Order: sequence, then structure tokens, then C-alpha cells
Amino acid sequence: VQALRESGVFAMCTSAALGGRELTPLEQIEVVEVLAAADGAAGWCAMIGCDGGIASSYLDPSVARDLIPTVDDPCAFVANPGGTAAPTAGGYRVSGQWAFASGSSHAQAFFLNCLVVDDAGQMVAGPSGLPAMRVVGIPRDQVEVLDTWHTTGLAATASNDVKVTDPA
Repeated sequence: VQALRESGVFAMCTSAALGGRELTPLEQIEVVEVLAAADGAAGWCAMIGCDGGIASSYLDPSVARDLIPTVDDPCAFVANPGGTAAPTAGGYRVSGQWAFASGSSHAQAFFLNCLVVDDAGQMVAGPSGLPAMRVVGIPRDQVEVLDTWHTTGLAATASNDVKVTDPA
């Protein structure tokens, strides 16, 4: 993890405006390909750990810098909706448990996909009629990493479950 940090791998998807390397998609794939050829877990962790740079591009720059103050720190991104996000005056109230949060043992922030629910806990439909979803950025200190990753292969990916219980 330290070698990936120092080489700028975790910052390769982050925009230059936020201090990242802003590699093209082809360049990113080539980096991950080289790492994965040497070690599958390293390639997987590099790919997942830099995804925060993509997600941070959708945030206001000041919010992105608060959530990820150092672009060389890895993030964890879970695309499967494992929790809920209930709208509040200041954003969303998030709760749930997400499986396979690769890189969770060293992630400095988490981007977690949630189903949007109303005050009664019922799913909200989006414009297409499908369930509305939001990816939320959550700092590490508001995420509980559960020791669930016990496998014979890719053990170094630290793909544990993570849990969020209605952070403030």
C-alpha cells in the first residue's frame, strides 16, 4: 500500500485541479495491467483504491478536499447498494452494510452506493421508475470495517464488509 501511495497510483484518477495525476483511461488501464501481472491483489487494490479520484470529480472541490485531503491515500468504492440514504435538510442519513469493500483496511474514505428511501423507509423511485440511488462519500472514522474477508485467494485485497450506522 505504501509503495502504491508513493508511486502516485491512488491519485491516477483524481483530476489535476484537485492535485491528482489525471491519467487518461488507457493510461490507468495500463498501470493496473502491469501491477496485476505482477500480483493480482496489488492490481485489484490499485484499481479500487484510485476510484475515489473518479467519484471526487463529481463533488464540489472543497468537499472533495475535506473528504480526501491527500490524493495519494486510497479510497474504497462499493457499487452494489448495500444501504439506504434518507434525504435530510443537509444531505442524507445513511445506514447499512456493504459487502466486498476492497481495500477497506487502508481506505481513507469510502464511496458507498445507497438506495434512496423516504422518511418511512420506503424506496423512492427515480425519474425512470427504477429505484433512486446515490453514491455517498463517507470519511473513514464514520465507517466500521467488519472482519469478514477470509479467503484462500486474493486475501490481500481486504475486501471486508463495511457498516455505517446513521452517521451525524
